[in-house]
Amino acid sequence: MFLARDLTRSIYSLIWSVEGGERKHSLRGYPVFIGRLPSSLRDRIENYNSLGVFIYYPGTGIAYFTEIISATISRFHVKIEEENNKIFLIDYGVNGKGSRNGTYLNGERIKPGQRVLLRHGDSFQLGGLGPVFMLTM
Repeated sequence: MFLARDLTRSIYSLIWSVEGGERKHSLRGYPVFIGRLPSSLRDRIENYNSLGVFIYYPGTGIAYFTEIISATISRFHVKIEEENNKIFLIDYGVNGKGSRNGTYLNGERIKPGQRVLLRHGDSFQLGGLGPVFMLTM
């Protein structure tokens, strides 16, 4: 059902706010993308919205709608991957060379395409005005 790197139990979760309420999603495998989705996935993703921000598992075609709508978030804005039990964040964008409006880790902008280590409690923001996600255990 999930990727070969599927976790037997979820170790990390993402937390974010929508209209004053907190949302949480347990990561279920890697890689995972967060951002808008291309129109080519329109017929395969439930609740598809061209301006919707999704948590997307490419190997499975599964996407979770974050309830965030934003024209400033790139398609595949960030990529989260795992290596040797460590979690990394990449400012990815459509072609893997970085998002249009950048990604901020703990308030500091990371370089386009840059891969940075994520730790429990770290927060990252999609664009300068976009949503903030926090990594938790």
